[in-house]
Amino acid sequence: MTGYKLKTGTEEDWSRLEAREQLRFEVEQKDIENAPVSPLHENLRHLRMRMKLKKQEMADLLEITPRTYYTYEEGARPIPSTTLVRLAVRTGVDLNKLLLGRSASANPQLVQSAIDDMFHIMKYLTREYPKMDMTDKLEVARFSVSFDWQGWPRLHPDMIRDAVKMVTRYRFHPEDLPAPPDPEHYGEDTERYQEDEAIWQAMVDEDLGPMQEEHPTNDSSR
Repeated sequence: MTGYKLKTGTEEDWSRLEAREQLRFEVEQKDIENAPVSPLHENLRHLRMRMKLKKQEMADLLEITPRTYYTYEEGARPIPSTTLVRLAVRTGVDLNKLLLGRSASANPQLVQSAIDDMFHIMKYLTREYPKMDMTDKLEVARFSVSFDWQGWPRLHPDMIRDAVKMVTRYRFHPEDLPAPPDPEHYGEDTERYQEDEAIWQAMVDEDLGPMQEEHPTNDSSR
């Protein structure tokens, strides 16, 4: 024996440690218990099918274009909070069930973590996207903390940029906007070209929005 004596904690120290471990265990249990049963876009599709509505009818109900609704149901685009509220008001659906696939109560620790991450994301957006207004910042931050990033850290700059693209489409990343139809590819089929050009322009008007003048598209082939 060396005579070295391990430092022992007081009864109060052990009680605090036990309390922290118990809290950690409870949080982990709540994470498991309250995890979404199914993703939002699948819940939206199931709701539409239960209501026996076509996609066009659902789009009319929400006052959006069929194309926009299709991206919601495919999970290719986040659903704005205003649209979720309109859906709840007009269908009476429980938002907890729509968002999580079942009813659930909020966990204070998880809520605080989400709020902290939202503030971090909004600071990043203020720095990297100075022309983004508060409404878009809030929408991007809300989406970032609620989207399933498949294990990727939601505060990583790449994840935040992806969230910006998914929420605002091409307004802040016009470089990703598809090129307009090329008339040379249509030959004498001017009617089809005009139809495709109109579809492309509608997409620009919807997705590029008020930033269009600041980030003009290439009209050389139009």
